[in-house]
Amino acid sequence: ETPDFPSSNSFEKLVDPDRASLYSSIIPGSGLLLSRQYDKAAVSFLLNLIFIYGSYHAYTQQQYGISGLMLFFEISWYIGGKKASRESATKINHSHIRVQQKKWMRNQLDKHQLQDLY
Repeated sequence: ETPDFPSSNSFEKLVDPDRASLYSSIIPGSGLLLSRQYDKAAVSFLLNLIFIYGSYHAYTQQQYGISGLMLFFEISWYIGGKKASRESATKINHSHIRVQQKKWMRNQLDKHQLQDLY
């Protein structure tokens, strides 16, 4: 009997894009960790820290314009990180599915070639 062609519904361990986005909204960069994008996760986390620290430091020095600008960049980076986590999860899922589908096709071809020999 021929097993069904692998699709997104037949996999249990795919990365949930919504969960990745949620994790990144709690701790910036953590959603990228789910997708095994370790370097991007570290950059995201560090840049968020730098923007927050820079904004706070400028505020305590009564440099409100610089503080506001840094906060603007922080919010933009934070929102972009959530989006990047979602996209990264989707991309890794598609990649995993494609690999499994190629394996399935190779298996089917090998079976048919063996049957043709006998």
